[in-house]
Amino acid sequence: MKKMMKKNQIIITSLAIMIAAAGYLNFADENIKNNKKTDTAMNNIETSKKTENEEETETAEPGEAVYTNVGVSSYISNAKLTREQNRARSKESLLEIVNNESLSEDQKQEAVDKMVLLTDLADMEAEAESLLSAKGYENVVVNVSEDSIDVIMDMTNIEDADRAQIEDVIKRVTEYSADKIVITPVEGE
Repeated sequence: MKKMMKKNQIIITSLAIMIAAAGYLNFADENIKNNKKTDTAMNNIETSKKTENEEETETAEPGEAVYTNVGVSSYISNAKLTREQNRARSKESLLEIVNNESLSEDQKQEAVDKMVLLTDLADMEAEAESLLSAKGYENVVVNVSEDSIDVIMDMTNIEDADRAQIEDVIKRVTEYSADKIVITPVEGE
């Protein structure tokens, strides 16, 4: 009987050790995969930075500073991402209202109207950004609200001619007056 107890204890202990080892190996394998993904992503970022700066580097003298526009483009990207995340949260909240059985039809219709408005504003933003990009203005964010429009540009100084052209595009797309349009230049780092 005691021999059988010792064998069972040895088997249980062996199984516990194997389970612990399998868990550790699984954890270690996931960390290795994550590190490889991170390394690959970092290499891709470095490669894209090198590609963006190849022209400037080829013409630069050794030891000369090379200025990049990475700070501004990441700011613009973050602004667009934040805008889209906020819009998605708003639409999700409105959709919950529409699907709520305990609310009146008027409340549901109001939520549907707001969703349509959000979609219309998003369409105007996308069209304005596309037209401005076609006119040569890169890294542009257009935020349209019910009462104003904010345009964030990758320019340190906006000349009067540029301002007029930007306002013209925005007015055509949104039918807002010029006094509702605010153009903000983003200064590079």
